[in-house]
Amino acid sequence: MRNILILFGLIFMFTSSLLAQQVYMENTQYLPQIAGGGYPSNDWETIIAIKNLTSDAGTVAVEFYGDNGSPLVFETSKGVADHLGVSLNGFASEEITLLRNTGKPTQVGWAKFRSALKFSVSGNFKSYSNDVLIGLGGVLSSPAQLGFSCDLDPNNGIAIVNPNNITATVVVKVFDTTGVELTANEIAFQLTPGQHVAEYFWQQPFNLNQKGMAVLLSNVPLSTVALRLDGIMFATIPIMPLPRRQDTKKIGITYLIPSDRVAQPDVAERMNEFFNVFQRFL
Repeated sequence: MRNILILFGLIFMFTSSLLAQQVYMENTQYLPQIAGGGYPSNDWETIIAIKNLTSDAGTVAVEFYGDNGSPLVFETSKGVADHLGVSLNGFASEEITLLRNTGKPTQVGWAKFRSALKFSVSGNFKSYSNDVLIGLGGVLSSPAQLGFSCDLDPNNGIAIVNPNNITATVVVKVFDTTGVELTANEIAFQLTPGQHVAEYFWQQPFNLNQKGMAVLLSNVPLSTVALRLDGIMFATIPIMPLPRRQDTKKIGITYLIPSDRVAQPDVAERMNEFFNVFQRFL
């Protein structure tokens, strides 16, 4: 009886702690793919739009990172920097352009946005060849999630970032167009803290040439965006979040985190810590 009371006390304190953090964590957003720079024959531009959704004035901190999670310096419309502060009046908006045609190799990475404000972020990617626009795609910021799916096609790809301070273990389950799981094609890989990967499905670590659906599962929330390349034409395609309660026999996951908190990267870490503690009382 005493152990049960201790267990319920731990649950109550843990839940209250998560709720108390919600306001801060809701105001961290991610663009899991950004690109800028290059030469006239092949260059990229990303236009980032930030909008203040409140009547209060404030600042949004913008941070750029490379594939290994280290700060990455871009040439932008606001100057050369790996981080910026964007001041916004109530309901104001601002754009930051990662410049193309810099005469340097194209840089690819991801961006993090933090503020006490309620705000929105979107990214508009543009690909050029000899000053001719050949690809265009727009995305909203991508909430960090434990599981998601996207259309599987050799021409499709995905950009993934691990925004947490612990390593992510990612499992990729593959289904053909009839819904049959191709267990022989299941793969797993790890993303270290801050690591960013952007590859097409025919490339490593996926090595997939099938059509159907790819379901990606992680032990910590990841931010993602999907891409498609047809010839030289580039576009973004939807990422589909998994339902809150999933077919555990087929997908292998049951969500314990409410849907309104999926964007909080440290919740999964705290869930792991919590269960490690209360298992001692069972």
